[in-house]
Amino acid sequence: MTQSPLIAQSLTRVIVYQDRELPDTAPDQPIEVVQRHHAAAHPALTTAVLDGPFLVNGRHEYRVRVQNGTKG
Repeated sequence: MTQSPLIAQSLTRVIVYQDRELPDTAPDQPIEVVQRHHAAAHPALTTAVLDGPFLVNGRHEYRVRVQNGTKG
């Protein structure tokens, strides 16, 4: 019995925020770097938590969970 060699493939990452897909702007960096990049256009990402990665359709999906705080 012959075995096929394993082939490593990198998966595309995407951040899902309010039903939008935000692209991975720095694939070689941690996902938090990408989150900070997108926070310039989406300020809620500044304090949000990313859940994941989830394997969806052959890519890694990170889902945004916005933290609701109170002024004190």
